Amino acid sequence: MEEREIMMEEIKSFIESDCIPVRYILRWMNSSDIEVLGAVEAILMDPQLYDRIKPQPPDEVVFDFLLNYYRRCILEDPQGEWCLSRYIAAYTLKSWFMALWAHRQVYQTTIDRIKMMLADLYRHGDNEVKDAVVNGALEHLCEDPSVAEYFADWANDPALKTAYEEAMEWAKYWWEKRKGQQGSW
Repeated sequence: MEEREIMMEEIKSFIESDCIPVRYILRWMNSSDIEVLGAVEAILMDPQLYDRIKPQPPDEVVFDFLLNYYRRCILEDPQGEWCLSRYIAAYTLKSWFMALWAHRQVYQTTIDRIKMMLADLYRHGDNEVKDAVVNGALEHLCEDPSVAEYFADWANDPALKTAYEEAMEWAKYWWEKRKGQQGSW
């Protein structure tokens, strides 16, 4: 059996059990196989599965893993049963960012790391990566005016200005649409 097959069998077995030993999670996190990493991300992002991990992994370990995993997915656009495609990864990153944003006084460092990662992906990515950063993540992040303000420094960076302007175009449309819907409840 190949390493992927072994790990995927372990993962499927532990998903069905009451306890997922953290030593397995940590070993799976170190796999180079994107499909295995996708299964780990699914466990970490599912509250019922995450609660079965004993003991819980440190937040820093989980956050490092998620940042690296989402980066890889956005760059590689993998196709598989467990791994996330480029756009789904960007949108999932957006959702994770927003969950952290709700508690930014605790998670500001990770929020800043996500922002830097998105900037790096946009600066150095090809057109498909840039498109995923803007359309999959940034424009939806900027639907929240406070997040749009947090990313406003991109408007002054020649390499990021276009990304911010495109995201704000969507955000302004979104704000107007929401304003129009508020009276129709």
